Amino acid sequence: MPDPAAFRTRASRGFTLIEMLVVIAIIAILIALLLPAVQQAREAARRNQCKSNLMQIGLALQGYYDSFARLPAGTINARGPVYNHPSGFHHSWVAAILPHLDQIPVFAAIDQSESSYAEVNGRAARVVIPLLLCPSHVGARTSGAPPMDGAGLSNYAGAHHPDAAPIQATNHGTFYLNSFLSFDEIADGQSHTIGVGEQLRDPIDLGWISGTRATLRNGGTRINDTPMRRPYANDPGTETSPPQLDEQGRYTDVYPIDQSRQAATYGALVESDENDGDEDGGAVMPRPPAPPLPENPLLNPGGFGSQHVGGAQFLMLDGSVRFISENVDRKVFHNLIDRADGSLGLPY
Repeated sequence: MPDPAAFRTRASRGFTLIEMLVVIAIIAILIALLLPAVQQAREAARRNQCKSNLMQIGLALQGYYDSFARLPAGTINARGPVYNHPSGFHHSWVAAILPHLDQIPVFAAIDQSESSYAEVNGRAARVVIPLLLCPSHVGARTSGAPPMDGAGLSNYAGAHHPDAAPIQATNHGTFYLNSFLSFDEIADGQSHTIGVGEQLRDPIDLGWISGTRATLRNGGTRINDTPMRRPYANDPGTETSPPQLDEQGRYTDVYPIDQSRQAATYGALVESDENDGDEDGGAVMPRPPAPPLPENPLLNPGGFGSQHVGGAQFLMLDGSVRFISENVDRKVFHNLIDRADGSLGLPY
């Protein structure tokens, strides 16, 4: 006959309900403490990958310069300013450096005698190039803007001007309308001048092939604080419907503008001769005193930004990559973008 004491001894070796709850609570606390560290480690890896992307772009720009003794133009068009709509030639600096990004087949598929929006260039434009995408950005990878539906987007934009301004031949950045600069024209020095920075890609952009705000931005606003944020950032929870085009190829529904977010330094734009696009050739001039809005929002490329906490990464023209805080002094940031203002833009 079994000894009852043996059963009592065997039963006492188990866990009570209270003990189990305590163990579960301790495990939950440890997981809660561990998760932020894991997330930070993952973000650090994504940020390093983003930095590597920019360094590869820097090497590609140097390769282009070695071949032509010039940097690529920010955008190529017969005249300016450049409007953010699919009408014009608008071949971008990104398209120019594709052979140096190991994208020779994509570059070969581009007909450089036709507009970047031409049907013959649609196949190349719809290639999504992973090197142009920041891994920290979870937004759309392709455009939803007709006629560029499905075009690959980019998280990296050339700096065309230190202040909010249209893309035109008189900009003071490095990549702008028909620029083709030599390093001798970068008077402030390559190590003190921003060439390319991060931007928040958006489904209404026209893709990396387009030399519009899809690949060019300015320093008119603080980093991560772009005015008209909805068209410039694919913010989580924001529904972005594809814009529609009229018979002239212009957008019929422009997103509403939040005037309180506009940069106070943005000059008013006066359109002469009822100019409504690049091809009409009307003049666009600043008019003091500067109100906060341009008369045509399609002329404002917007600013830089990222989904990295606290700022964004920028490629200097010497090939180095710097993380610049979103709280950087506005004048310092402007000086870093201006290629020949006589200031080194330090410290940052």
